[in-house]
Amino acid sequence: MFLRKTVEIMTSITTALAGLTALVMVMTAGSLTMLKTGGFETINSMSLFRWIGTTPIKNSWWLIISIACLALITLNTTFCSIQSLIKKAPVTSLLLKISPQIMHAGFLLIIFAHMLSSGDSFHFRTVVSDNQGIALSENSLALISGINLKTDSRGFPVGMQADVTIFENQVKKFTRKISPNHPAFYNGMGIYLKNAAMQPVRRALIEISHDSGAAWAFAGGILFFIGNILLATLKMKSERSRQEELKQKLLEFSKKRDREAG
Repeated sequence: MFLRKTVEIMTSITTALAGLTALVMVMTAGSLTMLKTGGFETINSMSLFRWIGTTPIKNSWWLIISIACLALITLNTTFCSIQSLIKKAPVTSLLLKISPQIMHAGFLLIIFAHMLSSGDSFHFRTVVSDNQGIALSENSLALISGINLKTDSRGFPVGMQADVTIFENQVKKFTRKISPNHPAFYNGMGIYLKNAAMQPVRRALIEISHDSGAAWAFAGGILFFIGNILLATLKMKSERSRQEELKQKLLEFSKKRDREAG
């Protein structure tokens, strides 16, 4: 009886709506609260779980509740997907049946990706001069060289780039050119060029970023997109079929009425 009641709650649309409503309300309240407490200064400099563990509860309470709401929504999505897949459906409507589950799978992958990112993601920025290195770990180093900034006749930046050379245990691994939106990657870390200057010395603003959930989030986004397109296409096709069937029935009824009248 308890198990059956639990399944009913977890598969209820009311549960999903309650979780979403609570999530929106809590995040809104938390955002407004942080404007007063100032606890947001460090939230972007470390992983979420680490931030929650190091910040006072007055700043993190809303995020903890938000995670609980997301856990409820995730369970609801999982239970609903399993229930839908268990139910029998005609072979002709199989794609229509599984397309929402593809969207659900994409959503769950995105949640999983954010969970991974919340555990070990980080990013930091530093200013380096030309031919200066950045320690990536105890044994690896990123040497920044060839910093270059192009400007137009008015002095506005039109392009920038730099070379990144990776050394592991003092052995050169590779050299890559980086520019805005074209980073170099090594051991799951992205090396981004954020800004550059030529005077008084060549220097660059470099961001080092690590996000283990990025690939999972990308895969989840693709699945969610495919599920949306598939569902919309099948719905439109199904609607056209129903309209054609209705037109055919009206035509047959009209012909039958004309025969009876004649």
